[in-house]
Amino acid sequence: DGTAKIMCFDRTAPTVAIKLPGEQAREAGIRYYAGAVGEKEQVTLTFREAQYAWQTDEQGKPVRPEITVRKNGESLEDVEIAWGAFQQGQLEATLSLPYEEDQETEYRIEATYQDGSGHVLEAAENGSGGHVTAEGRFVSDTLVLDARPPRLTVEGETDYQVERQGEKLPVYRNREGADTTLIFTVEDAEKYWRREQLVIRVLEAATEREVERLQGDNPKLRWEDA
Repeated sequence: DGTAKIMCFDRTAPTVAIKLPGEQAREAGIRYYAGAVGEKEQVTLTFREAQYAWQTDEQGKPVRPEITVRKNGESLEDVEIAWGAFQQGQLEATLSLPYEEDQETEYRIEATYQDGSGHVLEAAENGSGGHVTAEGRFVSDTLVLDARPPRLTVEGETDYQVERQGEKLPVYRNREGADTTLIFTVEDAEKYWRREQLVIRVLEAATEREVERLQGDNPKLRWEDA
């Protein structure tokens, strides 16, 4: 009919990579962050697709990848996403994840995309912070945003208090050479409690010289789960 047609042979699948903020701690598939209410952690997803602009919706706009954020296992409706402009074959989406008051909030980010040739997402080379399933769904590591500091109380026999730097501190002393028993109570979510990360320092009152340093997994300490 005289109309020119363009044929595109696409053998390259779109890829995705995630950029995460620096975490305070990490274990297999979980990253831990510490912050306060009002603060947010930013996560960036980078999609690479050479023919992105060719696949459009009913309004003629390119079809964006679909991003889902799960909070504590439930899909989050109100998600703050800032989309960048498509350039040099890639598209970026930056998500802002908030800390919640006195909570340890779990976030997981998922993304799907299918190009005009039917290719689904694949993981970018040298990518980390998540994985892509066989069905082409990207799933990030679990991000734990902790705005609930552990609470510590100490019990023991005390004779008097001393004032140091404007604060009254109890003084514990042994009697007739006997050991002094101190009971430390740490309130924290059992799921995220890491005994080995606790550090106890014993200082000499007069000189503030450190006379003992104990990690939480030291056999000198006896632990009981409440």
